[in-house]
Amino acid sequence: MDQDGLCGIVTDRDIVCRAVAIGLGPDAPVTACMSREPLTCRTTDTLYEAIELMMQQQVRRLVVLNLDGTPVGMLAQADVAAAMASYGLAGELLQRLSRPGGQHCQG
Repeated sequence: MDQDGLCGIVTDRDIVCRAVAIGLGPDAPVTACMSREPLTCRTTDTLYEAIELMMQQQVRRLVVLNLDGTPVGMLAQADVAAAMASYGLAGELLQRLSRPGGQHCQG
């Protein structure tokens, strides 16, 4: 976080697709490969709302903010799939979330 709030996140995919792909080494700054302005949800949002946002924007992770706007966690595609597995919806959901494209796609 910077003085203005959350400025980005780094995922394993960011490291592979951005840093390693262009030859950055381990001494490269985090800002060289982070996803800027990550999408967020609130602790008061429903799982349905979070899933809809993930599908609409084709992202695999949402930063979870509390009511004050402070990051308190991450909601990942895998978390959603685990929660939905008992309903038999995980496979379809993962396919929809994993389509190429979306706000944070580099390519």
